[in-house]
Amino acid sequence: MTHTLTCHACGATFTASRRHALTCSNACRQRRQARRRDALIADLSAFAREAAAVKLAA
Repeated sequence: MTHTLTCHACGATFTASRRHALTCSNACRQRRQARRRDALIADLSAFAREAAAVKLAA
């Protein structure tokens, strides 16, 4: 059975054999992972800045 899905990385419609597939290709899988990694790094950086500000204020 095939499923028509939308790629979470590029937005293209693709046909997948697995209903829980997220990306249309390996390139999009890597692109999605890089975006998730970059977002996590940005969140951690913001947290570190807030922690440093709290430490300086104390």
